[in-house]
Amino acid sequence: MSFSSDNPSGTEPQGDSPYGGALADAAWQVLLTSGVAAFAWGVFELEWPGAPLILVGVLFGIHLLAGGVFPLAGARAGEGGGS
Repeated sequence: MSFSSDNPSGTEPQGDSPYGGALADAAWQVLLTSGVAAFAWGVFELEWPGAPLILVGVLFGIHLLAGGVFPLAGARAGEGGGS
């Protein structure tokens, strides 16, 4: 049973939903990539138990460097512009 107040005039869905399109296409790719990376990490961990700890340390160091360098570069680039 449908009432006229269920779908007021002007609120009918138009085209794709806001959750579809490019966002939905990218979401499954991110999930697939994450799953493949997790599987590869597990195989790597089983084959060479000590190596992943070193790799995590190196990746964390790169993350810290990038987290410090990029904001400094952005602040430096923003110095000259102004008035």
